[in-house]
Amino acid sequence: GYRPPGTLIRYSYEIRDKAGRVVRTPEKQHLYLDESLDWVSVSEGLLTVYYYGDFVEKRARTVLEASQETMDNMGNLLGILPTDPIRIISYSNYRDMSRGLPFRSQAVREELETQGQAWARERVLLVLSSGTTVTGIASHEFTHILVAEAAGRFIANVPSWLNEGLAEFGNVDPTPVYDRALAYAVYTRRLKPLWQMHDFGGQPDDILIGYGQGLSVIRYLIAFYGEEKIAELLEEFR
Repeated sequence: GYRPPGTLIRYSYEIRDKAGRVVRTPEKQHLYLDESLDWVSVSEGLLTVYYYGDFVEKRARTVLEASQETMDNMGNLLGILPTDPIRIISYSNYRDMSRGLPFRSQAVREELETQGQAWARERVLLVLSSGTTVTGIASHEFTHILVAEAAGRFIANVPSWLNEGLAEFGNVDPTPVYDRALAYAVYTRRLKPLWQMHDFGGQPDDILIGYGQGLSVIRYLIAFYGEEKIAELLEEFR
């Protein structure tokens, strides 16, 4: 039953009595957020960033600008024109963010700090805005929402190398870590064929290599076949 913070819940009540009479209330909406935090928001077009705390509005606008730039860049590449709102929940620290994440075991929580998550069905992006890489994290995760929209209800069939490769290709503030991981994998002969990369797994190094390899393949496909073929590829998944 998990729903990410930022989910827009639509609800109404239907009341029946013993005589068979029915009363239906008008539909209302509730924006699900952590009520222990004092949320405010900034918006542009379809995008709204919710944030809280003093002196963090500038960071929230940075997240908003990165998301808007990503939508402008990748919308054309993926052949989509989003029309439904997207909500971005910006956390000032990981302690607050961890309360809104899906349950994970204690061991996983201690080893892994989630800095961004995309929830395409709810059209929600969760992002930790306190780090120096927030622009890249927001852009990468935002691209996942766009890829899911392009693939439609068949997003589960999109392999990880393609999904993550597109997400990093759309990143407006990339880091060299994935290129370095790919170079290391080439040197040590650790590359896998694409058909083995529908889902990423294994050690953390293997996942970094998968991101780098997916990005490299996307770059190759665009250079060799042209950008318009990416939209056609996602259309095939529909």
